[in-house]
Amino acid sequence: MRKRHGITAMVATAAALTLLAGCASDASYQARPPQSQQEQQDGASMPNREPAPAESAPDGETTPDHMGMPPQYEPQPLWPASGVVAFPHEIGDGFTGGTDINVNSFFVSSVYTDDNYNLLSVRVADNFYGYNGRDYGYSNLHYVDGVLCGGNGGSSGTEIYSRTCWIIGTDGETWMTSYSADISYEDLSGYLQVVHESLVANAADPS
Repeated sequence: MRKRHGITAMVATAAALTLLAGCASDASYQARPPQSQQEQQDGASMPNREPAPAESAPDGETTPDHMGMPPQYEPQPLWPASGVVAFPHEIGDGFTGGTDINVNSFFVSSVYTDDNYNLLSVRVADNFYGYNGRDYGYSNLHYVDGVLCGGNGGSSGTEIYSRTCWIIGTDGETWMTSYSADISYEDLSGYLQVVHESLVANAADPS
């Protein structure tokens, strides 16, 4: 599915540091992000997100903002009634993971790796913060096999900070990021679709 050119230690180190900074929390807690007491009383499904004073969350987080690029698929539910997300353990090309799930106030996440130390970070949320805010930090937004993808900070095919693809559901969003120039947009879109199909199947029949 992908061509390998080898990745440098610098890329692997930067990727690991990025993942550790963004995906640290209780790895054994596999559920939706925590809710505030008021949200629990109201029966709302949105997690308790309190942005830092300097942060400004995108508007319209409860509904997707397509920015003129609507999805080329029919959105499906992502979350089972239990609120427990089950990522698939294999997604192709030797990538395994999805077993340790981290809880963030915006989403739950996991990581996939392969034998060449490539890393993929996958996240799922019951909101649309990431999808609605993608124009703030991503460029080259385009469809790849019907999935919306974009880059963050890359200047060429070999100098790249990250590539990300998004799939929205009726009750949230799933997105996956690659920190290696070895992983093309086509690869990333394919891996994300495998995860998405698994989430949708689990939401429909958690047994």
